[in-house]
Amino acid sequence: MKVVGAFNHPVEIAKQQLNVISFQESRKINTLIEGLIKYSCSKAKHYDEKVRLVTDDYQTILPNRINLIVVPCGDMNLFDSKIFKAALYHRFEQQIFSDEMTNLLYNEVELTIEKFLNSLEIKNESYQVDFQTPNIVLKKFLGMFKPDFHNDLENLDTIEQRKLFIDTLASTEKENVLVLIFPETKLGLLDMKLFKNYIKKLNMYTIIVTSHPYFIIEADILALVKTNGEAVDIEQIKDELVLFKSEEAIKDISKTSKMIAYHEFCQHPYLDDELFIQFTNKY
Repeated sequence: MKVVGAFNHPVEIAKQQLNVISFQESRKINTLIEGLIKYSCSKAKHYDEKVRLVTDDYQTILPNRINLIVVPCGDMNLFDSKIFKAALYHRFEQQIFSDEMTNLLYNEVELTIEKFLNSLEIKNESYQVDFQTPNIVLKKFLGMFKPDFHNDLENLDTIEQRKLFIDTLASTEKENVLVLIFPETKLGLLDMKLFKNYIKKLNMYTIIVTSHPYFIIEADILALVKTNGEAVDIEQIKDELVLFKSEEAIKDISKTSKMIAYHEFCQHPYLDDELFIQFTNKY
């Protein structure tokens, strides 16, 4: 699978891999996220907007085959979002339809409500007022009740909160594509490692939008997108690195190449500092 539209060339993403995208401009982040949301909400049979998901042979994947899960990791409370609440009630609806015992109980509730309403009437010799046979809409019916969280969600740590959010929005019928926006937010370095391991176990495509060096260097697939829309050529850096020093002499050529690419991408002024270069070469 590939993502197209927010950069000059398609960016590959693979299932159960760390697919990391970093931008020099926040404007391009918005283009990607808003474009993917628009794509996932479309009911068009021939989607031709700029940002979309395509197959490896560049055929547009129909939006109705994709379940997009966008996690704005910087939000203070993920569970206040309308998306989470709607997904939570949808999960309850699915349980009613799929679980035989729950379905029987719900049918009994419908019959009981109908009998109850039929028992109510106001009448005399001139008139009669009662209720029409109810047409109960399950979604609205469940909306009358407030979910009871038996453990205070605010006491869950950041990773557990994200797990609940993702589990609730995940689909069993469509291809799940998870978009994590700045997952480093509210995570220490050890937590980032735990979260990375959790992500790689998920049976879904994951797109990580970040500027943090940990996720960038740990990425399985990395796109460092510059202002002009071009991605840093990491393979070229790797080839040049091998010419400079044999591959056997480099402990992890992949990570080393990504580190060099990241520093080039960030354009830190200390890269031109002679003292800094002497220090790093020494140690």
